[in-house]
Amino acid sequence: MFAAACASCHGAYGEGGVEGLASSLWTRELTPDMVRRAVRLSGPRSPAGDSVFPRNLLGNGMPFWTAERMSDLELEDLTAYLEFAANPALRSCGSRPEEAPRLLRGGRFQVVMHGVRGRVEHWSDGTIRIREFFYDGLGPRDVVVWLYNHDRNNFHAILDGFAVSEHLARSRPYLGENFELTLPGDVHSGRFNAVAIWCTSVQSTYARVILRAD
Repeated sequence: MFAAACASCHGAYGEGGVEGLASSLWTRELTPDMVRRAVRLSGPRSPAGDSVFPRNLLGNGMPFWTAERMSDLELEDLTAYLEFAANPALRSCGSRPEEAPRLLRGGRFQVVMHGVRGRVEHWSDGTIRIREFFYDGLGPRDVVVWLYNHDRNNFHAILDGFAVSEHLARSRPYLGENFELTLPGDVHSGRFNAVAIWCTSVQSTYARVILRAD
């Protein structure tokens, strides 16, 4: 999220971007509330009678980000990243215990075929955890865990998703197993809101779940 929204001005590592455009983040101690306020309220104030920008902005040069441009969940991802990466106090060894991973959202599979069921959880440490997973294993070899952005107005939205697991094929069924998948580094919360057990060769869904905040 930082690379997509902030790095062009603040630099790839928060060191400051183009001279005079944005300052370094390493010279300040950022709190979560400061980050949230800066993202949501930065921007120029509109002159009297001009409604181009909201009237309650901070009056600085940083663009403001509405929920349409950056969701609340994406903002929390960014806040957590900056709290560590851009805060010198937190970067000091031993200055603060590492925060335990938090459950961001989850849900249970809706079965379509092959007896797939189980619970899916998205955690703040960048993992997808699948618990009590059942699957009869009788599908083709190329059945995978698949992430995508569900859109009830676009039946084909699932085709734009991506796999985050190896093929699930094996010689015996899955009978209530637990496993954990690590998301690629460039995958943030805004890139998916649903998980499917998906057969890539025939583009068939065996089960799916829309993730919701718990």
